[in-house]
Amino acid sequence: MGGRPGDRARGPAARDRPGGGGPRRAGGGAPADGPRRRAVAAAVAVATGRFDEGARAAHTAAEASRVPQLQAEALGVYATALGCGAATRLWDPEAARPEFAAALASIRRIHPSLVRNIALGALESLLAGDLGQAARRAARSARRAPDRFTRAQAFAVQAVALRAAGHPAKAARALRRARRLAPDAELLAPAAPTAEVLAPTA
Repeated sequence: MGGRPGDRARGPAARDRPGGGGPRRAGGGAPADGPRRRAVAAAVAVATGRFDEGARAAHTAAEASRVPQLQAEALGVYATALGCGAATRLWDPEAARPEFAAALASIRRIHPSLVRNIALGALESLLAGDLGQAARRAARSARRAPDRFTRAQAFAVQAVALRAAGHPAKAARALRRARRLAPDAELLAPAAPTAEVLAPTA
């Protein structure tokens, strides 16, 4: 994975964050297939648990794209990588939360349905420490997911939320559903954090 589960990395500090700050719209020049290739590479990295690599590639793709839908999709991969990295403790959730929120705000402006369809809303609730809402939003995202992997990721987010909320049997069922859909993917649940890790600090 992109960092060992439980390895408390310092978080995406300014010098380490993909792009060193929030995503920006590129001024031009990059051919459409360049950002698309980077976005696909980023999605593959996230699917195999390389969240840091995925975040960097997706951020680059979002910056390079002048096509709104492609930019939104790249930002979706970026936010997913940040959320997964924080939930699996690659980064401190408190450090990752502002970058995640900025990416989500951009997606909501460009392509709002994407937040519901790929479990970003569920990750948002998970990182805010609202485990019940995270589980419910993940279930809704699983129903709306456009493909098997995004559906599997939604079930994995649901499993993390349920386990952290103290429902191990329900979490195990959600995780089994995720693994049936994407048996080769590196999903969130193996590094399920506790509610204490996810809860925002005062």
